[in-house]
Amino acid sequence: MSQQLKTEANNLTSQIVTFLNDMGHFAWRLNTMGVYDQNAGRYRKNNSINGVTDVMCVLNITGRSLFVEIKVGKDRMKIDQEIFRDEVVKRNAIHWVIKEINQFTETYKEFHAKYYATKD
Repeated sequence: MSQQLKTEANNLTSQIVTFLNDMGHFAWRLNTMGVYDQNAGRYRKNNSINGVTDVMCVLNITGRSLFVEIKVGKDRMKIDQEIFRDEVVKRNAIHWVIKEINQFTETYKEFHAKYYATKD
């Protein structure tokens, strides 16, 4: 992935986390990168689950977990990410794959409207 796409992905991730927290949810970025070990001169693998999403959120309106995978440019879901998605959805969590902020806000509005429509 080019540096420009990495920057786009980082910006999109930050925008989504900020949006969700501003809306009163509890959201954070999941960092799955390895940690550089200066003594060994290489990155050490982290202990996270393979395929975990970029953003995790507990929704204040439902208490359900929301997982958001960020994909910019031609980036696509990998097998481990598909397995992770299937596992969390099977357990009643919500999983979105987001490519741009407008897609995210529309998806959020649709989810929000659908949830409140079922409350009447």
